[in-house]
Amino acid sequence: MTRPFIPQRTDELTPEWLTAVLKERGWLKSARVLSAESEILGDGVGFLGVICRLTLELDRDEPTAPRTVIAKLPTAARANRVMAELIGAYRREILFYEQLATRVPTRTPGVYYAAFDDDPNREREEQRAAALDQLPLWMMRGIMVWARFVTGRRRNRYVLLVEDLTGRIGDQVAGGTPEDCRHVLEAMAETHAAFWESPSLSEYSWLARQELNPRMRQTLYRHGCRAFRERHPKLLSDGLGVLLDWLDEHTAELLLALHCGAPETLIHCDLRFDNVCFTGETPPVTVFDWQLVGVGAAAYDVAYLLTGALREDESAETEQALLRSYHSHLVQLGIRGYAFERFVEDYHRGLLAVLTIVASTDSMDMGEDRGVALMDAWARRSFARLRDVDPTQLC
Repeated sequence: MTRPFIPQRTDELTPEWLTAVLKERGWLKSARVLSAESEILGDGVGFLGVICRLTLELDRDEPTAPRTVIAKLPTAARANRVMAELIGAYRREILFYEQLATRVPTRTPGVYYAAFDDDPNREREEQRAAALDQLPLWMMRGIMVWARFVTGRRRNRYVLLVEDLTGRIGDQVAGGTPEDCRHVLEAMAETHAAFWESPSLSEYSWLARQELNPRMRQTLYRHGCRAFRERHPKLLSDGLGVLLDWLDEHTAELLLALHCGAPETLIHCDLRFDNVCFTGETPPVTVFDWQLVGVGAAAYDVAYLLTGALREDESAETEQALLRSYHSHLVQLGIRGYAFERFVEDYHRGLLAVLTIVASTDSMDMGEDRGVALMDAWARRSFARLRDVDPTQLC
């Protein structure tokens, strides 16, 4: 049986292919795409994929036809592609848009077309990985090398066409205002509340469960942290080194305390400021890039956003006000039995969990300029939020 064609390069997003798939999904009736001008969207924006805007010229007007679309394809950077396949990022985002996006209260981009090579062994591999996580830590390094080798040999194909959002895209290098952060947190609180301890989460076996594989994640952290330490000597001398040393021994324990101890819900897991569009409408925020969407502690999303977007010179009082605003919104949405003090503890665990991600990314290609600047800013802002956190009290 011949496999359907799935583009893997921007030059394969031809007018003929676009016409066919947009007609297949009902976006075009009788019109054809005459040309599609492609514009790659910036260095350091999509670490795991190629993102481009396609401007379409049609042979006639049609009310349902998009004039621009955003196309997402797998990255050509080998290390990043292997990591994306290892965590199932491409497949998961497509399944999110196909099966779950319409149930999510937070506004997400509309989808025009999605396709991928399904891998019947994928869920079995994830179950195997959960079992492997019980092995001693000294064995994990070899297992990760083997997993990267096997994953790197895959030739699965993925393509996603989504709505081109109009509005202001967040800039994580520049950071956001406290008001920006409040809008994003309130938007995500809608989704957190909608799926709070919901049995329906078990219906989506492809969601990334954050309590799985903590020991493998500790191994990844140990492997990536060496280069991170070399790049940030000033932060280490200011006290970050103490936190990194603690995480070297306690990452797995921390992740279990966070994601097993807190109420579970649907979380974005990559709530970077770059993945948010401010529309000036109601609702004022659209959240995109759902490649890492999973099940875990809502406080992780909160920590992920604030470590990346809230500038390091913002005061602890400003941070506290944002936490209270988010928690109050949860309460307004009907969440009970999750005290503010407990939420703050989970948030502090989330800050440390995010630090393990930030300190592990030197094994990936961050691009030339913007990606490096983004990670450097994220490191500084993470430490600014962690200065007064005692990790020994959290697990």
